[in-house]
Amino acid sequence: MKSLFLVVLLTLSACSSVTKDDSSRPSAIISGVRVASLNYRIEGGKTLNDIFNHLEPFVAEAVKNKAKYILIPELIVLDLFSVNPEEEEVRKELDKTALLAQDYLSRLTNIAAKYDVSIIGASYIVKKGNHFINRAVYIRPGEAPLFQDKVHPTPWEIRYGFKGSGGIQEFSSKDFNFAILICHDAEFPGVSTSLIFKRPEVLFVPSQTDDVLGFNRVLYTSSARAIEHMAYVVMTGTSSLKDAPWHTYEGRNVFLRPQNKYFPQGYEKSSLEEELSYYDLDLSKLRESRRDLKQVYPARDFKRL
Repeated sequence: MKSLFLVVLLTLSACSSVTKDDSSRPSAIISGVRVASLNYRIEGGKTLNDIFNHLEPFVAEAVKNKAKYILIPELIVLDLFSVNPEEEEVRKELDKTALLAQDYLSRLTNIAAKYDVSIIGASYIVKKGNHFINRAVYIRPGEAPLFQDKVHPTPWEIRYGFKGSGGIQEFSSKDFNFAILICHDAEFPGVSTSLIFKRPEVLFVPSQTDDVLGFNRVLYTSSARAIEHMAYVVMTGTSSLKDAPWHTYEGRNVFLRPQNKYFPQGYEKSSLEEELSYYDLDLSKLRESRRDLKQVYPARDFKRL
């Protein structure tokens, strides 16, 4: 009998442990506010119907696993591009994609309402005059969408007519306040400085990076943002088929915490494959750590100068 009890005890102990390989699996007990993060795979040659037929099951799965928010990567609408457009055709592809902006936004809004979930990120292409804007969303169920435009376009975006727009917005949900840094925006110290007086508790970084170099740039600077603002950072990206003819994407779901005694050290990341990851944000612990004046909190300390 004692041997049987020991086996059961060891089994339960093993099941309760968490490794990085299990980071994408929803835990049995939610210890905070659950956020889902989607690594979306881009293949090209898709229609808007294809994109939403592919996307909606992930949203349904996230809600089934008790997620209240889902982060979707930057520019999944590039899945609308031809599989291998010629260089001179890219601008035309952008124009065609921009024509679908309102339809895309309406469908996202409908999904948020249908599943009673908040959608964050999921940036798309808006045409304004002769240039394009990379626009992310914050969609609350049953409410009008709010927007965050990319402040700092990448060299690729600038080459094809994108312009930056405005600054970083402050968003509030019933659970936490947050900001959205679209990929490249996470890399700018000036953007981080602009957040000091907003005091975001969560930073969402929807990204799209072509290779490991781009992924690491966004990862390392997002890590700095988590420390500077003593905030949770949820980052995601797009993935692709290996040796895709037009573009390959190096994207992962990543979860970064403030690095102090209140939190586990290091970070969690998913594989390079398309998948959902789940992160439970303990806001009580975050707020307790911010009240602890013995902890390094650069955004707070900056205000003392």
